[in-house]
Amino acid sequence: MLGDRLSHLRYVYQRQGLRTTVRKVITDGMAKRAYSWWSYQRFAKQYPQDVIFIASLPKSGSTWVAKLFASCHGFAQYTPVKWHTEQRDLSHDLYPEAWDEMRQRLAVIKGHTAATAVNLDLLHASGLKYFITVRDPRDALISAYWYIKQSPYHPQCKLANRLTLNEFIEHKLATGEFRNEYVDWIDAWLDGRDPSRSMVLLYQELLSDTEAVFRSCLKFLGFPTTTAEQAAIIQRNSFKNLTHRNPGEEQTQSFLRKGVAGEWQQVFTPAQQSEAWQSCCHVCEALHLPSPRESLIWD
Repeated sequence: MLGDRLSHLRYVYQRQGLRTTVRKVITDGMAKRAYSWWSYQRFAKQYPQDVIFIASLPKSGSTWVAKLFASCHGFAQYTPVKWHTEQRDLSHDLYPEAWDEMRQRLAVIKGHTAATAVNLDLLHASGLKYFITVRDPRDALISAYWYIKQSPYHPQCKLANRLTLNEFIEHKLATGEFRNEYVDWIDAWLDGRDPSRSMVLLYQELLSDTEAVFRSCLKFLGFPTTTAEQAAIIQRNSFKNLTHRNPGEEQTQSFLRKGVAGEWQQVFTPAQQSEAWQSCCHVCEALHLPSPRESLIWD
């Protein structure tokens, strides 16, 4: 376990530098440990489960969802120590000790975990209710481009900085990476999840009616909160409050770049819309997302 923690800190240092590493040791290693013990003693009895797990593709709303859950009394975000132990390991695969590691904590865990047989079995064995946050894969690809450009540790950072946005989209479509990295991930979760113990959270629905979606999540978990508490949590974690920008006001270097849905309709060329649809139509139809012919740009 100590070796895993040191490896994780080495990864943080390589990715974000000494200042962030020192701050992580102090906040995550000392302050958060004390807080987790105190909050667990005070609040744990009122919650049916003490770990909230969120699976998500990058740039699909999981950071926002995790912040909402972590604002519930006593909860905080945690990362299992075996995740991100290697600089290019973005798999976020589960392992049996992950749940033991969060014992006596009220923990929110999010990861880009794929719906492999092993991961699904471990989730089933945990007995937890869990969430899958999904986004229109065409929008996720656009947001990923801007994120990858700002992420030197990412294996495609140089590629993204060499290509324009439309060239990057063209590359992802031509190589099949769009389907392999985005569509297949969503498809596997929709097919493999346990409907009785999981909820699919669609980014577009979160944007359009955050209060209703968050209320449904809390009801699904059996968590006790008042309407006033829910409203306060949503306000605290709104795009405007976190960025001091209105949704749609873009800042390409920010992790919270734009906060909108349907951007692919203005960015993808008609040919790219058609090609992408061939790969993602079954997923989009399952999630009730628009086809190219339903978008304004097509007409």
